[in-house]
Amino acid sequence: MNYYSNILSQALSSALAAILILKLAEMLKCIVWVYLIEDRFAEQFLASKSAEALNQALRDYHFPFFPGNIKATRWMRRTYQTKLGHSIIGFLFRYPFLMLAVSGLLIVLSHGTQDRYTHLSRWVLGALLIIGIAVKILQLVMYRYKFGSIDNLLMHLSVPALVTEIILLPRRFVVQKFIRLFLSTFATLTIAYSALYYSLAKGWIGGNYLVNLDDSSPLLIQTLYFSTATISTVGFGDIHPHGSFLQLLCISEMLVSFCLIIIFITAFSATTSLADDLQ
Repeated sequence: MNYYSNILSQALSSALAAILILKLAEMLKCIVWVYLIEDRFAEQFLASKSAEALNQALRDYHFPFFPGNIKATRWMRRTYQTKLGHSIIGFLFRYPFLMLAVSGLLIVLSHGTQDRYTHLSRWVLGALLIIGIAVKILQLVMYRYKFGSIDNLLMHLSVPALVTEIILLPRRFVVQKFIRLFLSTFATLTIAYSALYYSLAKGWIGGNYLVNLDDSSPLLIQTLYFSTATISTVGFGDIHPHGSFLQLLCISEMLVSFCLIIIFITAFSATTSLADDLQ
């Protein structure tokens, strides 16, 4: 039974790692596009008062939709247009799902026999989580810095959508989309860090562990609690990190929290104002 479960976990970890790498590659393509795009794109986008004008602006500047903006995922674009493909790819090839799936698998791999392949899988999945967190924050910061008030709409367009929907969105719906985007990002990053802390507590990297853990409480709950306290900047101090790698990981979560708070505060008022302008 252990043999088959190991084969299954190995296959699953390889598949998830490959898909997440493709997703991060697409996100990096978007980040490069944002960095290189001319400033007048935002002006043209805001000046557009019809779906046709918005579509034309997106075509003129070669907006990199998900999925299919790199050669390795080009096949997804046609598949996504079908009803079944839209449901499957639209769910599986999303950043939150992939990050949460990899986080869950990292936690699972932290149990049981730690053979060479399992140890390697933990390193790969852990590294992908760290890279995934960095790429997401970079994407949020770049969109906010470059596009200002339309960053949320362009994030919404990351997965192909009818531009007519953007024009017709009521103010309440635009605000809801913004809050959902922020909360899903906050939850995804919190759980990803929790999985990393959990794996470190299980001996992923020697000499890095959490101090003052309660043996009577589930470790998963405690790492989730510690991650939530860190990313929300509460810092009760009852649990604290030991080891340079873990301390650097905590510092990165604090910086992520700082970026999220700034983006939320600066983007929320811009989003509500833009929603009024699009009516």
